[in-house]
Amino acid sequence: MKKTTLRWKGVLTFLLLLALLWKMEASAASGINVEYHTQEEIKQKYQELNIQPSLKTGYQVNPSLEVPYAVGVLDDATVNNAMSTLNFVRYVAGISYNVQNDVEHQEMAQAAALINSINGGLSHYPEQPANMSEELYHLGYSGAGSSNLGVGYGNLYSAIVSGWMNDGSESNIDRVGHRRWCLNPTMGKTAFGVVGSYYAMYSFDRTNASDAYGVVWPAQNTPMELFSNTSLPWNISMGKDVDISSVQVSMKRQRDDKQWSFSQASSQGYFNVNNSGYGMSGCIIFRPDDIEEYQENDSFHVEVQGTYLSGEAFEVSYDVNFFWIEKPVEEEEVEEEPVEEEEPVPVRLSKPKGLKLKRLSSGRVKIKWKKVPGATKYKVYCKKGKKGKYKKIGTTSRTSLVQKKCKKGRKYRYKVRAFQKTSSATIKSGYSAVKKLKY
Repeated sequence: MKKTTLRWKGVLTFLLLLALLWKMEASAASGINVEYHTQEEIKQKYQELNIQPSLKTGYQVNPSLEVPYAVGVLDDATVNNAMSTLNFVRYVAGISYNVQNDVEHQEMAQAAALINSINGGLSHYPEQPANMSEELYHLGYSGAGSSNLGVGYGNLYSAIVSGWMNDGSESNIDRVGHRRWCLNPTMGKTAFGVVGSYYAMYSFDRTNASDAYGVVWPAQNTPMELFSNTSLPWNISMGKDVDISSVQVSMKRQRDDKQWSFSQASSQGYFNVNNSGYGMSGCIIFRPDDIEEYQENDSFHVEVQGTYLSGEAFEVSYDVNFFWIEKPVEEEEVEEEPVEEEEPVPVRLSKPKGLKLKRLSSGRVKIKWKKVPGATKYKVYCKKGKKGKYKKIGTTSRTSLVQKKCKKGRKYRYKVRAFQKTSSATIKSGYSAVKKLKY
């Protein structure tokens, strides 16, 4: 019996060693110091956190945008879902994922969202609204200056995933500051504020001890729920100031061996280095041109070489693998509803303006327009030729969309419509002006 027990202990030990060696091989990366999580571990963590992407914002105390102003208090379900979403993103990135809600800063973040909502615009340095007390104004001003801010998202999940973790716009890509605050390894506390369609996330906390460096996004295993839009930049934060003149980045897509390279001298896409203190310094930012799309099971190999401003050389090598946690079902195209059949709505949204079309490679067209204040999503419609009918080709919370499978020589007409969903109704704008393009 003793020999049998020892034999089984030996087998179990061997199996554990095999599992450990497999994980070590799967996480074969160098030059970075973050935890590696497998795709199955990430799926399990998502289920454990019970994240609800569509959870509506709820309040214990409703805010008031009229005198006497009231900042309001978010309910526990809203706060807990936002905390779970942020910690899940951090888990995927391989950094600490036990960030706590900070009650002391909760009112500050809420006041920041309130002031920006009253003023009708985003600002880290907002003006004082008429008849607002000095105490409330200074609370909101301090909150706005120490928070990630956003507007136009459907809820806090969307603000985190589609907003602050995005940073692909022209005004943010040079530093990806919102993303770096979300992925700051030394963050131990945060707080959220929501008033109407205005959002705030307190970001200046550094109460967590961490030795992480080389924080990459997208991470080594990344759900496509978090990163599937080709307009999103890639970045790696080294934790020390980096010399942009020495940095060279290369990436290779495994399914077709397509390669990209990036440096200050020559880049096949966007490239920059930012050494400001947004969470973690030494941030190397790159975004490949002509990426076309990210596909399930896509794998990319990334290598980075360079020097810190101190003169110390570094080398980084890692793989990025994309997968779905829950693969979405593609939405079928449907014919638009005629304008004359619309029912009246309680609030008006202005029509989308500034519609622009751009031909891309591989039969694709990029449709872009200006943000509509108050809109939470947009629907894009296309008509092929003169006699065809307009059909919806996509719904998005962004201000751009890419249509695929366009045929050379065919004419296309596009128009866009804005929407805002409230608790009592879905508010629709009129259609934008029609833009035509021959592919």
